[in-house]
Amino acid sequence: MKSFQLCFPSCRKLFWDALVIAGTGPAALLIRDIVQTTADPRITANLIAPLPNYIRNPTEKLLVEYEKLIKHDLPKHQLRIIEFAFASLISRTCSTYECKQGYVEKYVKHFSDKYDSRRNFTTY
Repeated sequence: MKSFQLCFPSCRKLFWDALVIAGTGPAALLIRDIVQTTADPRITANLIAPLPNYIRNPTEKLLVEYEKLIKHDLPKHQLRIIEFAFASLISRTCSTYECKQGYVEKYVKHFSDKYDSRRNFTTY
């Protein structure tokens, strides 16, 4: 039992890294669920930040699932990480496949309005 307890943090990190690198739709959905339930920004950063680079087949369905995260009530640091990853995922999805008309424009406007509404963008 002691060896498992010693291994647990590193085993958990190994599992999370494997989820990201797998790049499959089900792995991405599990990552979404983990991020929705965690309050630790380090976990969010480790899972979400590299995800857009590893998704094998980015689809609009996956974008819709991840869209829920940017509307989710999270601390500002986690939300920033998610927004940057979501923007990368939109770029990758819409440059690889055709997105619905206006999908990219919708989020360009969303992020632009968010930027314009702040005097100092660093204070979120």
